[in-house]
Amino acid sequence: MGEDFIGDEKVALILGDNIFYGYRFTEILERAASLKEGAIIFGYYVKDPREFGVVEFDDGNVISLEEKPEKPKSNYVVPGLYFYDNQVVEIAKEIKTL
Repeated sequence: MGEDFIGDEKVALILGDNIFYGYRFTEILERAASLKEGAIIFGYYVKDPREFGVVEFDDGNVISLEEKPEKPKSNYVVPGLYFYDNQVVEIAKEIKTL
């Protein structure tokens, strides 16, 4: 849908139902925006992640995302803040909905 708008640029995606703030947040965003290749997904620690999208990390790398799992693999949820390189345009075309 946004392919023409994105062109050859990198992409930031922020879900509209969240508010982000915090110490050194601008610095963190600037580092994420300087991404040359790959993707960055943010995670936020919660006590009970079963009502959220849960991100599983291994040594700082994302290894799985699961929406509202009964048995979460971590306590980190996806708050809706993503940075992608331009490959996301082609990857998004391959995503199939269930």
